[in-house]
Amino acid sequence: RNKKNLVIGKFDHSTKPLTPSKGHAFAIGPGKNVHAINFPPDPDSIIRRDKSHFDRTDGSKQTSLRFEMAQRLNPDLELTNRPVYLNFDKHSLKAETWSLADLFACHNEEKQEAFKEAFADKIVMFGVALDVEDRKLSSARWMAARGLETNLKRCTLPVRSGLSWHKEKLSTIPGVFLNIQGVKDWLNGSHITPLTLWNLALIAFASAAIVALFSIGTSLTRGLIGFSFVMLLWIVAAVILLNFYILLPLLTGLAMTSLAFAASQLYRLFVAERERNQIRSAFSRYMSGPLLEQMIGSGKMPELGGEKRDVTIFFSDIAGFTTLSEQSSDEETIYRLNSYFNAMSECVQRHGGIVDKFIGDSVMAIFGAPFDQPDHAVKAVLAAKDCMAMLKIHEMGEIFPTRIGLASGTAIVGNVGSDQRFDYTAIGNVVNTASRLESSNKQTGTQLLVHARTALIYNETASEDDKLVKAGELQLRGQEAVTEVYTAPSFKH
Repeated sequence: RNKKNLVIGKFDHSTKPLTPSKGHAFAIGPGKNVHAINFPPDPDSIIRRDKSHFDRTDGSKQTSLRFEMAQRLNPDLELTNRPVYLNFDKHSLKAETWSLADLFACHNEEKQEAFKEAFADKIVMFGVALDVEDRKLSSARWMAARGLETNLKRCTLPVRSGLSWHKEKLSTIPGVFLNIQGVKDWLNGSHITPLTLWNLALIAFASAAIVALFSIGTSLTRGLIGFSFVMLLWIVAAVILLNFYILLPLLTGLAMTSLAFAASQLYRLFVAERERNQIRSAFSRYMSGPLLEQMIGSGKMPELGGEKRDVTIFFSDIAGFTTLSEQSSDEETIYRLNSYFNAMSECVQRHGGIVDKFIGDSVMAIFGAPFDQPDHAVKAVLAAKDCMAMLKIHEMGEIFPTRIGLASGTAIVGNVGSDQRFDYTAIGNVVNTASRLESSNKQTGTQLLVHARTALIYNETASEDDKLVKAGELQLRGQEAVTEVYTAPSFKH
């Protein structure tokens, strides 16, 4: 009798609309009380979204049945063009469900109080809830797959045995349940609203950038860890935002971060790996394989063009080598010299230095380049002592009496040479100092001379018996200042 509270649904279609009968439409006033029950399906035919209205061809707006019912209870509701998503929860599929046959029997038995108790001040929707008719695939399909477990109500007739549709584990649900959810969302303002395109793009870009930056220049395992961590953050953020009725699409996050991870790994494979191979090729001549791989694995690539670094320079020379070579055949001299260089190189590389070059019978090595080595001064002294001990153990010291000079300071290290031929080396006053300290061993009667700065750094951590001792002060060629030098007691003649 109250037309204001009665709304009939119709299914709008461009060619075959489903509308109420003319008699029903006339009885309730078709202009105001017949509204569309359509949902805007997504491209995959799954119902996720709702609309407050549909645009007619004549330019007018037709409100949806769900919005119309909610607006009649809350006149302050206004039409909106923003996309909204149905907010299904654990209570969405548990609406009280009555049987029309039972209600008819209840009416015949004149149990009017039962009607008032069941339906007074409530929204009542008439529809089909069967396991074969009017079934819709919606975003609630995962909940529906566990069974609807609908709250079945009866006035007179008992629940019919064998009625299983309300517990059916189907991915589709009755269309009337979608309309119930739609009305609840409009009334409660609980629709899920997607992020704006700009906000979503910003979050997706930031996530992809983090994955890319974390993956480039590192191993595949670390890249996967970074990818998994970002995806976990995305999922946590999506869950948190959903509690505030804001939609952060999981598929977007998975797609963007996956693409970023794949792109970064391709970059690492084709670009970064090529750069590493160039570094490996350039430095394999100067340092041992394990040390080279350690440098490359650290991710701190040296600047091949040249850079200023604090280093310690190692210079060694064989005393009386000219006389020695004159007493042996050329073949024997080369054989012995190669054995000597192998032994010296092994000592240097064992302590983290790189063999820069062999100059006749001399060895030049660098500690502190091309990668960071904060204790390069200590490593250089240990290498020098190790070399001397090795020569003694292998009885090579008498054949190749070796003098060593060490100096620490700032040098330019990098590739030096022409476009066709260049070498990685160090240039600076510290190089000259180390070379002149080596030759000054003849003056001081020592085998090892260490610059004061190098010695002081070494002595800070050395034991009392192992400390370097002062060997005197020297006026090195080309230097105005007097240089204080140190040696090890065991390396005095």
